[in-house]
Amino acid sequence: MKGYDNAYIGNCRWVVGILLWCWLPAVAWTTTENTHPADSLSLQALQNKAVAALLRDQPDSSSTYYQQARTLATAQRDFSGLITLVKAYGRVYRDQRNEPEKAIGIFYQGLPDSSLLTPQSAADWEALAGLCVNLAYTLDKAGKFNASVMPYEMALYSYDNHLHEESPYVALYVYRALANVYTRLGEYQAAETLLLRTLKVLGTAPASKNYAAETCSDLGLLYEAWGQPLSAIEKYRAGLLLASPGSVSEAILHANLAKVYYPQGTLEDVTGESVQAILILQQYDPAQSYYDVNLYTSTCFELLARVTSVQGSEEATLTYLDSAYQRLACEYGDENRREFGKFYCRAGEAYLRLGYLAQAQAAFQQALQAVLYGYTPQDLAALPEAAAFYAENTILEALSGMAELYQTAYQQQPVQAFLNLALQCHELIYTSEQALRRDYRYDSSKLFNLEESRERSEKAIGLAYQLHQLTGQASYLYQAFVFAERNRSSLLREAFAADQAAVLAGVSQAELQREKVLQVSVSEAEEMCFHLREEGAAADRIQQAEQEVLKTRDALGRWIATLETKHPRYYQLKYADRVPSLAELQTLLGKKQRLLEYFVGQQALYVFALDKQGLQLHALPLPDNLTQRVIHWRQSIEDYQQAASDHTALLRYYQDEGYQLYLELVAPVVKLTDKPRELLIIPSGILDLLPFDALLTQAVAPGTNLPQYPYLLQQVAVSYSYSASLQWSLAHLPREGAGVLGFAPTFNGQHGWPALSCSAALLGQFTMDAADRICLGQEATITAFQTLAQQYQVLHLATHAQANPDEGDFSFIVFSDGRGGYDSLFAKDLYLLHIAAELVILSACETALGTLYNSEGVISLARAFHYAGARSVLTTLWRINENANCDLMAHFYAALYEGESKTTALHQAKLAYLNDADPRAAHPVYWAGFQLLGNPRPLRTSRPWYAWLGVVVLLLGLGGWRWRKNEIPAPGGRVSWKKMLSLKIPWSKENKT
Repeated sequence: MKGYDNAYIGNCRWVVGILLWCWLPAVAWTTTENTHPADSLSLQALQNKAVAALLRDQPDSSSTYYQQARTLATAQRDFSGLITLVKAYGRVYRDQRNEPEKAIGIFYQGLPDSSLLTPQSAADWEALAGLCVNLAYTLDKAGKFNASVMPYEMALYSYDNHLHEESPYVALYVYRALANVYTRLGEYQAAETLLLRTLKVLGTAPASKNYAAETCSDLGLLYEAWGQPLSAIEKYRAGLLLASPGSVSEAILHANLAKVYYPQGTLEDVTGESVQAILILQQYDPAQSYYDVNLYTSTCFELLARVTSVQGSEEATLTYLDSAYQRLACEYGDENRREFGKFYCRAGEAYLRLGYLAQAQAAFQQALQAVLYGYTPQDLAALPEAAAFYAENTILEALSGMAELYQTAYQQQPVQAFLNLALQCHELIYTSEQALRRDYRYDSSKLFNLEESRERSEKAIGLAYQLHQLTGQASYLYQAFVFAERNRSSLLREAFAADQAAVLAGVSQAELQREKVLQVSVSEAEEMCFHLREEGAAADRIQQAEQEVLKTRDALGRWIATLETKHPRYYQLKYADRVPSLAELQTLLGKKQRLLEYFVGQQALYVFALDKQGLQLHALPLPDNLTQRVIHWRQSIEDYQQAASDHTALLRYYQDEGYQLYLELVAPVVKLTDKPRELLIIPSGILDLLPFDALLTQAVAPGTNLPQYPYLLQQVAVSYSYSASLQWSLAHLPREGAGVLGFAPTFNGQHGWPALSCSAALLGQFTMDAADRICLGQEATITAFQTLAQQYQVLHLATHAQANPDEGDFSFIVFSDGRGGYDSLFAKDLYLLHIAAELVILSACETALGTLYNSEGVISLARAFHYAGARSVLTTLWRINENANCDLMAHFYAALYEGESKTTALHQAKLAYLNDADPRAAHPVYWAGFQLLGNPRPLRTSRPWYAWLGVVVLLLGLGGWRWRKNEIPAPGGRVSWKKMLSLKIPWSKENKT
């Protein structure tokens, strides 16, 4: 077909195929309806014969009847009849013949994708939901809880969207069951929503009290896994008030209380709760009980073994471990289950505490064998293949135990091979963490996983550093650096990788648009939930909103999973998580530039220093009370703006702590005699909130005025990045857009927002090129921003903003609503935009603040602009004085127009501000809050060389004239930015890299 490409033809065929797929079943339905009025009796008869033959242990004849029944149901297009057949036949294999694998295969045959039938009526949807519950339950009991998510979610979809049923049955066997799977997978936010919904449906009816008590227990397990032990204890105790005395429900709660008490070190409470649970459970016959009596009893014996191992009682520990194993073996015959994996992990820990290293090693290997079916170690040093890993935290726990074991072995016998094995374990641990994170749908779950991995990363860095000291090999330093990088801004780097992966893997615009629609649905649901919580709405309204968030997130998660399955290369590129080589990173640095990457651990402070000469790693003592000191020092700076403050006391604290923090954080790794002109700092943890250039390089002499303080700013230019890998990615993104886009809503002091007097005027002075555009007053709307933002090289937002330290995604920038009021653009809304600006200037307060994570950094407006694609962001750490803001921005723009890099431009602007400021206005509160994040490259123009030559001649001529008139300050000073305006070189209107 001339004029049409293959993709167009393929799309046409795809559309026609879909239409035929939808039309033919309808035709078949109309032609077969009532054709065989007696066939329903035949179907029931065939089903009965199939089941009866199977119960008589005649699988061949049973299979014949079953296949005949399936053929008949398909011919009749009897969806409900087919589901009833499949469910009845599968349950015989599961319940009577104890063949769960066979049952799972049969249940799958009833799903729409397998049967080629789709539900049409409420009866069909009810049948499908029942089948999904049976399939999910069987998968869960068979230890395949990952696979159970899909059928549970399909059941949830059926009940919520087609049956609109919210009964105790649905609450227990769908909401609660799916929530417990989510807990195991680390999807804690989704699990909490479903469990709270379960409690609401169950209420306090007497018949539901034990179920409600067990749901409280599930919530406790969730909070325990979520790192909230006090909330877990509260839920367990609430459950005990509901549970019937002497019931299995009560025993489960006692067992879980014992488990949560163990990490707190209250061993007497662990023993008391465990014994109480065992006494109750011993009254029940496991064969006659619906509950996993043996499993909970095994857990209690295992806890007692852990207690006695801490106490050093070898005989009691071994006895309890044996009892725990026997109970587990009675419950499950096959050891290829995660329950055995968990048991062997705990046993390995107990053996390790007792000093039984060989037994501990064997236990950890058995834990891995329980969940990695292809892992068959030939010796005690054999580690599993990373390619076999999947989303299972037992793998991570077993490898963590093995790493600790090898380090213990090295302490007893200092052989380097033990340290190498421990480091190999940590490499595998990282792969296991990745597999878990890739299965998560909520960023909150990924963030929690990253925070949890922080301690493991610290151990890996320490191991690599120790091996470097032993061997002198530089490869170990790079390995340590890689561990630090992997634990830094992983989600932000993933977002950048996803954009590039979509292009390289050929993901279509239609597919990307579908994803964008689903993302908008999630964003709208989250915003509604946020507003309801802020307004203090009724609990049931908030819960409904949370359910909507869960529903939209599930839809988005399923779509992304489909996309990743359809485009394997997209999946591979998106999650590659490659750390650039040292040589690659060195190409980003000049001769006088140095990259400092901090890793604030629990035991030490690691600082990686990279320059053209190579990489160094400094293992420093962790400063005492670092978090509190940084917070108080920052506060001493911010409070200086308050008229009622004790300025003398604030200055004294600023001087003392500013110098001390410099000695602990910078002096050991940067010798100012080396004269690095620029520092690119990648902070960590609480250091994300530290203005490094306001640190003091020496003690302040009495009587020194603020402009003459020995600020680090006086020695070096400082810029920041979320990670070295992100900096590498930013450096290789092309420049896009042209000109400046400015937004300056009008503030008159009403609605809680102070008036801004000079911001709009500043924008007008620096945007005179034809490519520039300024939206003032009522024109400065969110709609205008969303429409225009992707077209410009520079975005300047001269407005107000507010950080949200509890929910960083809901930090916001203020725009006009176009009707005389104001509107808020949340950080999460920026994730949905494409903003490839070379520079975003957030001339507003607190734009670098938000929720602080040790691994990901600050979830802030600045990060959100990076997430949207911005190459660099000029942001603020606290509430900025507007006059200082305008003055400093004027110097910054002037330096940018001179062709300076963004880092140099900001550095010169701060120095010029200090040079011009009166003594009190030179305080760091007025200038140190400005930070540059990201790519520091200059804003180039596309003008030809002869145009630049003309500019140089003009500048030289003007400079000579001013020098004769004594209008230029002494060397080291600057030409006034107001005079420089007349020499402004318009920015390029062309898009050139």
